[in-house]
Amino acid sequence: MKGPVAWWYDPWRPPRFLVAVTLGYLAWSLIPVLIAVVLVCLGISPKLGPISDWGLAMQRKQLLVDAATCATSEAGIYAVGDIVHYPGKKKLIVSGFHEATQAAFAAAAQLQPDQAEVLHYTTSSRLLQQRLGLLPPG
Repeated sequence: MKGPVAWWYDPWRPPRFLVAVTLGYLAWSLIPVLIAVVLVCLGISPKLGPISDWGLAMQRKQLLVDAATCATSEAGIYAVGDIVHYPGKKKLIVSGFHEATQAAFAAAAQLQPDQAEVLHYTTSSRLLQQRLGLLPPG
């Protein structure tokens, strides 16, 4: 593969390589996680391209995933959107958003298996409202 696989674009600076992500797993605790590769494939055509050669379980040219976690047949690889298949799958953009949430929670649980899952809602969490700038800090 040539060039960056995943990168951070800042319009005021040259492109940078994405080398880590920060996961917030508790309201007061952030953990940086080094990553090897993040593939974000956005488009109007759900074609797998080279991913189809990775040896992942497939059905009708789509990746088979666990509906609850969006995990593929290879540990640590998650997939969402129109390129995946599971029983009851609907090809709607809203389904892709839901799948991305499921995959993110599953990845966080894989990285931090002893941590409790903490959910905050923007409608009721003062912390999230402060972080979004809707409420003053403090």
